Amino acid sequence: MIAIGFVTGMFLASCFYSEKELIFPEAAALSLVYLVIDKGVWKVNYIQIFFVFTAYSFLGICFVKFSPFGIIPNFLIASFLALFGFVVTKTNIYPAFSAMLLPIVLHVDSWVYCFAVMGIVTLLIFVQFMMEMSGLRHPTNHKSLSLKRDNWVKWLVCRWSVISLCAVIPVYYDIRLMLVPPIIVAYLEISSTKSDLRYHPQHILFLLICGALLGTFAQMVLVGCWHIPSFVAFPLCLSLEFAIFEWTKRRFAPAGALVLIPAILHGCDVAAFPFFVICGAFLFVTAGRIHTKLSERYSILE
Repeated sequence: MIAIGFVTGMFLASCFYSEKELIFPEAAALSLVYLVIDKGVWKVNYIQIFFVFTAYSFLGICFVKFSPFGIIPNFLIASFLALFGFVVTKTNIYPAFSAMLLPIVLHVDSWVYCFAVMGIVTLLIFVQFMMEMSGLRHPTNHKSLSLKRDNWVKWLVCRWSVISLCAVIPVYYDIRLMLVPPIIVAYLEISSTKSDLRYHPQHILFLLICGALLGTFAQMVLVGCWHIPSFVAFPLCLSLEFAIFEWTKRRFAPAGALVLIPAILHGCDVAAFPFFVICGAFLFVTAGRIHTKLSERYSILE
C-alpha cells in the first residue's frame, strides 16, 4: 500500500501541474524495492542513489537537447556512460539506467524530467529513512559494487557489447519501444551473479509481458474509454502487477515500471506497446540467459 500510495501521489502531481514529465516509471520499481522488499542486488547508500539518478537524468536530457548525433550514436554512447558510471560510483542500482536512457528512447526533452527524478528519489530516501527509524522496515545494509581491478573492463565491455548488438536493429528501424529501459534492466539483472532471478528468466519474461499488458489496458481502456483518472487507473493496474508478483513468488520490480510507461506515450504507440515489449523482452531475456550460460563456462563474461 505504501508503494501504491507513492505512485498515486506522483500521478496526482502530474495531473495537477499537467506535466507528463513528472511521471518517472521507475518510481514503481524503486518504491517497491526501497519501501517494501529487500533487494540485495540494489543495496547502495543514500548519497549514491541521489547522485546517480540525478546525474543520469540530467545527462539523458542533455543527449536529447544538445547532441548532434542521431538516436543510434546517442543510445550507444549513453548506454556506455551508464554502465561506466556504475563502475566509477561502485553502484549496481540498475534502474538508474532508465533515468538516462528513457529520454533518448521516448524523446523526452524537458528539464522538468530531471527535477521530477530528483524529487522522487529524494522523497523515497526520506520515506525509507523514516520507516527504518520507526521500525516499520529493517535498516538496509548498504553495499557497493565489488569488481576487481582487472575485471571491470571485461564487465563493462561485455555488457555494453550485448546491449549494443541487441539494440542496433530496433533503433535502425525506429522501433524504439523494443528498447524501453526496464527491458534492458532485465538483461542486467539476469547477467548479474548476485541476482536471485538469473536462473528464472521465464518468470522475468512473464512479469514483463504482464506489466506491458496492464499498462496498455490502463491507458487505452480505463483512461481512454472509461475516462477513469490516471491517478486511479495506473495505481490500480500496478496493484494487479504486484499481486502477480505475490502469485508467482518472483518480485521483479522493473516490471512494475512497464505498467506506468503507457502514461507518457502518445497515439498508436500505446496500442503497439505490448507487442514491441514482448519482442524486446524475448530479445534481451534470451541474451541474458545466454550470458548466464556462457559465464558458467567462461569466467571472462563475469
